[in-house]
Amino acid sequence: MKSFHDLAHVGYYRAPGDSEIKPHAIAEGFEYIELVTAGKVFFEVEGHELEFGCGAMFWHLPSDCTIHKTDPDNPYERLCLKFSSSAKRSSDLRTHPRVSVWRNKDEAVSFSNIIIDVFHNNILGKKETSYYAYSRLSWEAGLFSAAKPSL
Repeated sequence: MKSFHDLAHVGYYRAPGDSEIKPHAIAEGFEYIELVTAGKVFFEVEGHELEFGCGAMFWHLPSDCTIHKTDPDNPYERLCLKFSSSAKRSSDLRTHPRVSVWRNKDEAVSFSNIIIDVFHNNILGKKETSYYAYSRLSWEAGLFSAAKPSL
């Protein structure tokens, strides 16, 4: 990790299957990570729209937009983590792949449940929770990159 990233917010979102979802642009000063825990999402990678499911992780930096295309019959659910960052635009801090996939889907769901519980119930201090969350997300993105899979 280059510097400490403060976990500013943790949320959970269930996409509606019957209405359009508007993407959210990431503001300067933040990194936003979405971890899909259920359903299907469609996301453009290198000019191709691909389908992703549980375990897919989307790493957004300033000026990037959040995921928003879903399958109406199987709408996605996702953990949302917002970290403070010194990045001014996405090219400033792209040290993780924009899209990666956790090796173990059950661990992705478990991580989601743990982070929601620990963050919202103040079980640990903010610093410990921030370090753990950012490190684990970085770890999973790194394992994905090391495997050099084809999306």
